[in-house]
Amino acid sequence: MHLRPLALALGIDRPVHGIQSRGLDPLLTPQERVEEMADANLAAIRNVQPVGPYSIVGHSFGALVAFEMARRLELEGEEVDALALVEPVVHHAA
Repeated sequence: MHLRPLALALGIDRPVHGIQSRGLDPLLTPQERVEEMADANLAAIRNVQPVGPYSIVGHSFGALVAFEMARRLELEGEEVDALALVEPVVHHAA
């Protein structure tokens, strides 16, 4: 993944996991709503780490998804110790 150098540069002593958008896999139907993406990503994260604290990074459109994930986790009483939004981008339909 193109963000691997960033993960390595963090210099932290804990695992870093990446989640690829379903829309990038031609065999999977892409989700159409940020909420659906957040649900799927949180399910994947909880398979690896069932409880927080969580650190979440989102790149480009994924920044919106990361924000929604952090918002939901905090509503559920989970700790989000870091939320980083890297080059957040929103594309508007013409």
